[in-house]
Amino acid sequence: MRTVATNVYNYFELSNQAKEKAFDDFCYSHDFPYHYDNEKTLDKLQSYTDTKLTGWEYDMYSFRFNVEVNYDELDELSGVELRDYLIDNFYDYMMDKKEISGYFLDWVFLKEMKQQLVEIDLNGNTEITYHHVMYKCFKAVFEAICDDLQNYYSIGNFEELNEMNEWEYLENGELY
Repeated sequence: MRTVATNVYNYFELSNQAKEKAFDDFCYSHDFPYHYDNEKTLDKLQSYTDTKLTGWEYDMYSFRFNVEVNYDELDELSGVELRDYLIDNFYDYMMDKKEISGYFLDWVFLKEMKQQLVEIDLNGNTEITYHHVMYKCFKAVFEAICDDLQNYYSIGNFEELNEMNEWEYLENGELY
């Protein structure tokens, strides 16, 4: 038998090269912990808005999706009828009286819906349809998801996680 002594370091004691390795290893080995929450929220938003998202995917820098409205008469709503429908069906959510999923993406979605309401001309502008509003709202959600991903995999967040978890490393940046 033999005993081997190994020096371990906290992240801030590592050389720049070892820090880079530690960060790269983190990015490649840690799954984004909020994907399930995002998926659950997207499902709830679709349910509440009578829409269906197809072909959706996202990563740190891009996303794609298609939004389909479940009912033709709803899809074609515009102008005053659209404004009235949105207020009748989403007012309590927009005024924070009710939650959809309880996740921050609700707020992003509803904030965009409020913005779309402002853009609907009270005189009956027919260029903005329900489909258009839903597309803009889901687009805002996917933009927020991308921002969240970028923040999670940022060096600043990695440094915070190191401090909170008291991770230790070998001299070369490998997690101990």
